[in-house]
Amino acid sequence: MTARLDTDQTARGGTAVSSPFLLFWRTAGAELAGCWPVFALAALYLACTVLLALFLPGDQAVAPFTYVGLWLGAALPFGFLFLVWRTLPAVLRERPESPLLALGARLKGYLTPAAILGAALIATQALTIGIFTSAKNMLPDISGYVWDQPFADIDAASQTVVAFPVFSAGASNGLGRI
Repeated sequence: MTARLDTDQTARGGTAVSSPFLLFWRTAGAELAGCWPVFALAALYLACTVLLALFLPGDQAVAPFTYVGLWLGAALPFGFLFLVWRTLPAVLRERPESPLLALGARLKGYLTPAAILGAALIATQALTIGIFTSAKNMLPDISGYVWDQPFADIDAASQTVVAFPVFSAGASNGLGRI
């Protein structure tokens, strides 16, 4: 069987030797390919939301990056601090000459193909939540809210029958009449 030689592989004695870098990204690609239905559904949801925005009257905003800042500003630093918190005691117990270099080397060990997959799934989730919010904001243009009058009628009926405003108890002062 003949091995396929890539640009960063060398032939030694007729066998192909793959670089760790290429092997890492091939494994990461295989991990990502295993979750293709998740990514395909997110892309389909984005496409449907964009089409909905194009065909609805008025100016419809599609903002998939609404919550990405929250993830980058909160979850990413928290995750890094968590990894440092889990790794630093072991590094300090070893008493290396350079604790920061030892910590960096240990933290590099967390960068695995599974971690790449996890980051891609979290990013997809953050984008999908933004897309969902965009689609949710379009609902009044798709179907108007028709329950205002029925709720007002129920409230009026409850006040005459029970002499207590069941549905609007907190509407007048925010606390309700207790």
